Amino acid sequence: MESLCSINSKKSKTCMNMKSLKKIANRLNKDKRFDHYKDIDIQKYNKKNKEKLVHEIKKKITCDSKLDFCILKKNKTFLKMIKDDFKPKGPIDKDEWLSSLDLINVMEHYEKKYEDFEFIGPYPIDFKYIYEEFFNLNLKKLMKNKKRLGIVFNTDTSNGPGEHWISLFLDLDSNTICFFDSAGDNPPKEVMNLIKEFKKECKKINEKMSVIINKKQFQFDNSSCGVWSLFHIISRLKGESCNFIYKNKKSNDKLMYKKRKEYFRK
Repeated sequence: MESLCSINSKKSKTCMNMKSLKKIANRLNKDKRFDHYKDIDIQKYNKKNKEKLVHEIKKKITCDSKLDFCILKKNKTFLKMIKDDFKPKGPIDKDEWLSSLDLINVMEHYEKKYEDFEFIGPYPIDFKYIYEEFFNLNLKKLMKNKKRLGIVFNTDTSNGPGEHWISLFLDLDSNTICFFDSAGDNPPKEVMNLIKEFKKECKKINEKMSVIINKKQFQFDNSSCGVWSLFHIISRLKGESCNFIYKNKKSNDKLMYKKRKEYFRK
């Protein structure tokens, strides 16, 4: 069975951490709709026996599923309280394009996992004229306390319906700026200009950057560019070099279908 747990959930029989479980138990104890069942004694549970607390919560809300996620389905307010414990919900159709929100939801989990990482975007290709942060680019300010920066762009303009997702990854530790288009195309001029600006800004903080651009076509379907963009950024976060990612013969659209399941829950 595929895991529903977030990358930030510690390995155990439940995705939810103690803080989340106590929030739910406390809410249930105050909810008059559940007065038919005795209050949960929250204080007697800890990290070692939290599975028993999950059982008590399920019993109180009459949730008979083996999956913890049934707790969230019983009450939508719980989902807001513990959304970080579970993978974000993805598109229903396996061939459906990823939306801007889909990309953001995944990247939020990785920002929490990697404290030196900042994700910005996604942006349309006319980002320079739309978003204020690109008018006066200040990399030192943008990357305060951060060493790695990931950006996703769409090749369509802000007025369009969307065309194709591409990504950029800047790493001050490896002194690299890596561009990835799963179709193997060169960066659009807008992104290339941004790369040049990044290089100039890096010089101001005494960082000489190498630019690495993917030249290989990996994607041959019509729907996985968003997953490829996530895969690029996540692979870099895990320590894989740009050249390794761009030359890896094992990466293909079939792998991206598996990655979609890895990044999202149904």
